[in-house]
Amino acid sequence: TGGWPDLPYWANVRLAAVDPTLHALDLLLGIDVEAVTRGSVSIPGLPALLVAAYNSSFPILFLSALIFVWTGRSRSAWELCFVFNICLLVTTISSAIIPATGPFHYLQFSVALQQALPPGAGTFYLADLFALREADRFIVDPSQLQGVAVFPSFHAMLGVMTAAAWRDFPRIRIAMCAWQGLVILSAIPIAGHYASDLVAGGMCWALVQLLWRRIMDGPSAEPSIDDSAPAYA
Repeated sequence: TGGWPDLPYWANVRLAAVDPTLHALDLLLGIDVEAVTRGSVSIPGLPALLVAAYNSSFPILFLSALIFVWTGRSRSAWELCFVFNICLLVTTISSAIIPATGPFHYLQFSVALQQALPPGAGTFYLADLFALREADRFIVDPSQLQGVAVFPSFHAMLGVMTAAAWRDFPRIRIAMCAWQGLVILSAIPIAGHYASDLVAGGMCWALVQLLWRRIMDGPSAEPSIDDSAPAYA
């Protein structure tokens, strides 16, 4: 009946979006995300394929973890779970302190270009992002979660971590790498990312993967994971 308590002053601070910096980094990399988006819509069927790749990233990752568990490859399952959760934590924190709106909004992509893409491509998160930035209070509903992180790209991390998880499976890894390459590419025209977001996502994954290897190569690593036992044991 008394309502919500007043939030501390720092909770109402709205940090400036870093889109100018991300766009400048794209130019430094020599990548024009608008040209990439136009190129994707110029190839018949490619936008639909990119949507399928984008939407498949989470199901494939979770299915991969289950397959590793079912087949007794507990080390691969633990690695995937560890990398996923640390990358997600880094993305969540980064998106709060390094906010961005994405190139579709910042560069004002034409209506014609947006209409050539599947509905919501590159802009589907903007309403939630702006509502979150303007809200004094909000309630997290687990049944209606919507990603709003632009920098770094979590889908780029998903692509490389899933491809890396299948590196020891010769019959699958080439196809998996190719599909996850589409996932990463989809992050520009479908998810509305800058190229620098993808680079940052890849670097984040590499650092987390290195951390995992250092943990596994440590003196106490061998007793901690038994490949002969189920990952949930």
